Amino acid sequence: MGNRRTLLFLLCGICLTLLALYLLRSPAALTATDSNLQLVAQPLTDIEHITIDNERFHMGLVRQDDHWIITAPFSAEVNQGAVQKFLDALEKSRVSDSVSFPDLVKRDLSLRQLGLNPPCTKITLEGRGNRIGLEVGSVSPMGKELYLRRDGEDRVLTVSSELLQRIPQHVNEIRSYQIFPKDISQITGLSIRSPGKPFMKLVKNASGWGFVQPELAPADEQAVSKLLQILCTNRVTRFVWPDISNVMDVIRSESLFKSKLALYGLDEESGMHLQISTGANEKPLQLTFGKASQDDAALSYIQLFDGESIGLVTNEVVSAFQIRPENLQDTRLFHQPPERIQRLLIQMGETRFILVQTNRQWRLESPVSDLADQTTAHELATSLINLPVSPLQEEAEEAREKEQRFQPVSTVELTFPNEKKRLEIAYNDIAQKTYRIRMEHTSTRYGIAVSNMPPQLVSMTGLLSLHDKTMLSLSPTSLRRITQKRQGGEEQIIERKDTKAPWLPVKPAGTIDADAVAALGTLLTTLKAERIEKLSVSLEDLASYGFREPWLELNLDVDTSDAIRKTILIGKSTGFGKRYAMTRGIELLFILDEKDLAVLSQPLVKVSVPEGKQ
Repeated sequence: MGNRRTLLFLLCGICLTLLALYLLRSPAALTATDSNLQLVAQPLTDIEHITIDNERFHMGLVRQDDHWIITAPFSAEVNQGAVQKFLDALEKSRVSDSVSFPDLVKRDLSLRQLGLNPPCTKITLEGRGNRIGLEVGSVSPMGKELYLRRDGEDRVLTVSSELLQRIPQHVNEIRSYQIFPKDISQITGLSIRSPGKPFMKLVKNASGWGFVQPELAPADEQAVSKLLQILCTNRVTRFVWPDISNVMDVIRSESLFKSKLALYGLDEESGMHLQISTGANEKPLQLTFGKASQDDAALSYIQLFDGESIGLVTNEVVSAFQIRPENLQDTRLFHQPPERIQRLLIQMGETRFILVQTNRQWRLESPVSDLADQTTAHELATSLINLPVSPLQEEAEEAREKEQRFQPVSTVELTFPNEKKRLEIAYNDIAQKTYRIRMEHTSTRYGIAVSNMPPQLVSMTGLLSLHDKTMLSLSPTSLRRITQKRQGGEEQIIERKDTKAPWLPVKPAGTIDADAVAALGTLLTTLKAERIEKLSVSLEDLASYGFREPWLELNLDVDTSDAIRKTILIGKSTGFGKRYAMTRGIELLFILDEKDLAVLSQPLVKVSVPEGKQ
């Protein structure tokens, strides 16, 4: 029994001894002598050079004006956020354990076992005369700690293995995949040069985006913004040059790079070249789109703004820039609100209408000086500013042929406080379904459906509608005597001494129709015609329109300072119950509708019929 117990104690002692020896030889068994100390003692804000070396690649980074770039194994733009996260991870890393070299020897451990001879990765940070070197080893058996060694120190440190996730293991991990590296708000200019298409140059100024080439013209703000947004939000899918796989070719020959440009359709003759300006003192950035990839038809080649990197982007990005000037033009003909119009001229044949606007009131200056129809004038001004036109897709020869075939229907000129706009309107097709608009000082022609064109710009009837259609405007209290003369009928006359006196029949005998008189007085307060047929009625026209022997003549004796009698003449029928009408002393030819004619012609006296004739 005693021998068995002694043997059991001996076996337990041997096991404990072996366990202690194993723990002493394990890489994880390091003594915590520098626990919770920073891996990098000083801030890394002054670092200007970073090199990272491992068995797969050598990478160098340089900071220029707070902007990191890759200098090795080739020149390329850097993902600035990835570099900052890497530096932040180094600054935040804390030493959890350390062991000196003599202790490693005592424990029968070697740097090779810890991944430090040679190191898995070597990091060098330099700037402002300081240099920090770090050798990065392997991860501990439990996967939670990373072995490191600082240059000049004879000890091994352990930090959280999370640091390893921030150390670039390949150049493409830290490379920038952005097509355009700046914010859209910084862009002040854009030019597009593409084979077979007009050269386009746009600039942004205080009033917004506008064309400089192919001609001075305003640009569509939303269309330009959408185009630039594509540049700022899309990324390179992958890089084809330079890359680790062809880094030796990059080093060996610059002529090989030029041959690549031609192969990928990025050379001067084949590519679509973009130039993007970001300020008066900044050098414009260059981008070039090339051919579609033979390996993936959904991707196309792109040469980035650094001038050395070639990658692949989706065809949607390239297609967005395969445009013509009309795709970015502002299709509005005018860029000021209707209330800013000071003068509006419409020339139609020999007839010229000139309207002026003062304090939002419109008046005619030509062919007569008179008040304009306010509703019609305001509606026309608003319609003009918002004409739904679209640029016509036609060659110069086709445009010349159409302008020779279709002579202008009218010419329109708008005067604003600081500019004058002039345009010609003509038909665009034989079927007369669309009009074409030619603006002065621009080669672009615009099309608009006939149904969308304001009639005041293309028809005499519409033009005449701009004139105020008031035939007569009288205060009912000013009326003293009313005479109705019907063609082939008996004359009716009523009168009153003053406003308070009752209306009395003068001719024929009978009683006053109070309702008819009241309705007439109300209508004469503002008698408006349905439309104006003609601006001037000559003596020769009187018979043609039925005014030699009027259908109805209404004489109004009034007590006013400007006249003692007003006369309305109503002539021939125009159909649909309407008739020509005019006010004596005014040369305008009006057309009155059936409803107003009924009020004007209604008998004012109820004639008494003798008993024998009933």
